[in-house]
This record gives sequence, C-alpha cells and structure tokens, in this order.
Amino acid sequence: MKDAGTATSPTTASTASSSESARWGLDDATGAMHLDLAEEVHYRVEALLGAVPTDRDESASVAWLAAADDLIVDAGDHDRARMLEMRGIVRANLSSTHHTAHTRDFHQDAAAAGELYERLGEPLAAATNYANAAIAAVQAEQIGEALEIAVRALVAFSSMPASVSDTVGEARMANMLGVLCYQFFDYERALQFHEIALRCLTAPEEAHRRTAAMHNVVEVARCRPTSCRPRRRAGRSCCSAPRS
Repeated sequence: MKDAGTATSPTTASTASSSESARWGLDDATGAMHLDLAEEVHYRVEALLGAVPTDRDESASVAWLAAADDLIVDAGDHDRARMLEMRGIVRANLSSTHHTAHTRDFHQDAAAAGELYERLGEPLAAATNYANAAIAAVQAEQIGEALEIAVRALVAFSSMPASVSDTVGEARMANMLGVLCYQFFDYERALQFHEIALRCLTAPEEAHRRTAAMHNVVEVARCRPTSCRPRRRAGRSCCSAPRS
C-alpha cells in the first residue's frame, strides 16, 4: 500500500501506465484494445481450466497453481472469477491432505470469486462460491468471517430469479447452504435448504443426487428435537453431519 504522503513522480507514473497498458493489450497512442491479445489470454485461461488436476497429486497441483497465479492478473472479470473458483478448489484438495494452510487460501479465493460473480450478475455462481467460502472458514475456525460470508451467500441466493435453468447447480448450492446452516446449528433453515435441493432433483438421471439430498433432509430433521443440544464449537452436534 502506498503512503498517502508520498508523491509519485511523472516518470514513475508514466512507466507504470505503460506497463499496465501493455498488460491489458492497450495501445498507448490510441487507447484501443488489441483484441488478439485479449483473445490469447482467454484461450490460455480455457486451456488452463481444461488442465485442472483431477486428483490430489501434489506436484501437478503446485505446478497448476503457479501457472494460475501468473495468468489470473491478465484475465478479464469473468475468466478471473472462474480461475479464482477453480484455484480455490485445487487449494482445497491440497488442504485435505496435509497442507492445512491452503484452507485459508481456498476460502479467500471462493469469496473473491463470489464477489466477481455478484458484480457480473450471476447470483447462482456467487451464492455457491460464498457458501463454499463460509464452510471453509468454519472449518478453519474463523467463525466471525464465516458468518459474514454466509450472509452474503444468503443475499445472493435470495436475488436469484424464480425460474433457474440450472436446477442441478441450484440444488448443489442449496445443499451447501443447508450444510452451512447446520454448522451454525440453525436446523430449521438447514432443513429448508435441503428440501429445496430435493425439489430441484426430479430428473431420473439425478436419482443418486436425490438420494443424497433425502439423506440430508432426514439427518437434519433428526437434529430438530430439543433433546439434541449443540455443543460448544461450531460444526459439532450430536447428529450425523449432512453430506456436502
């Protein structure tokens, strides 16, 4: 961060401006964007997203993350959101083995992707990433931040149009919000979200997802009696956890 009392010299400002123009493919004289350069960045993004490590291979994941770090600054908003989302998933895969520090990076990437999707008018993608970020924050025991992000997930969810074409995506996002509410012992709202997920999964080819959603409805419903009291830490209860 720059010191507010420090002036930037014209030469430094000019150099920085030229560098920024070059990075975005702008002509310094005309200000016109070089579409071929923008398209090249987009194609590189597509290639990288198509080469995401499918397993938890550490060396492949680390190499992919390095390439993503180099490319993400040049990508447009939509491509950057997609890369942040996928970078978070790769980091989550690493954190599930022995790199626990990646859990923090995952929820930061997911939250940043949610913000971009929200600005781009994609509430389903925004809510999904916010929910992922909040769940990761709970797992990292950053409860205050998790609550703040959870509110953003709920706001994004409430802004979705009445009819959503991606019913599977809506079901996945509703399920994540259900898991999130469950982790905060809000069983009534968790049940509502899992029931939404269940209603979305009507196609015959979604039978396996419907079975998982039914399991979540049953498990959360079991937690509603007053005899089932939450323990001290978020994410713990006397019931089996719903499946994310």
